[in-house]
Amino acid sequence: MHPVLRLAARCLLALLVLVAAAYCVEDLMVRYRVSHKQAASLFSDVPVYQAGEVKGGRVEYYFDQPRTEACLHTVFPHLGVAPCWYVTRHALQQVAEAQPTRH
Repeated sequence: MHPVLRLAARCLLALLVLVAAAYCVEDLMVRYRVSHKQAASLFSDVPVYQAGEVKGGRVEYYFDQPRTEACLHTVFPHLGVAPCWYVTRHALQQVAEAQPTRH
């Protein structure tokens, strides 16, 4: 194997190990804080708005009834909850209209 490829493979492996270690440490921290009832500072609620496509290909936004989505102040998702940085960037969700079924 070429030395440059070997170095690139080692760097990629080191990066994967670092990301896995960061996820594990963060997961342990979240589980510890939840089990010791210190989770109030970890969780937040973010308003999420919906939008639907109307005739003519236009998008209509529904701002009248936002729903709140729980999120964690973490880098990675844990316990089935998305991180807040992701939820705030995706606070507008497109609602797909139901397609008629053919029998």
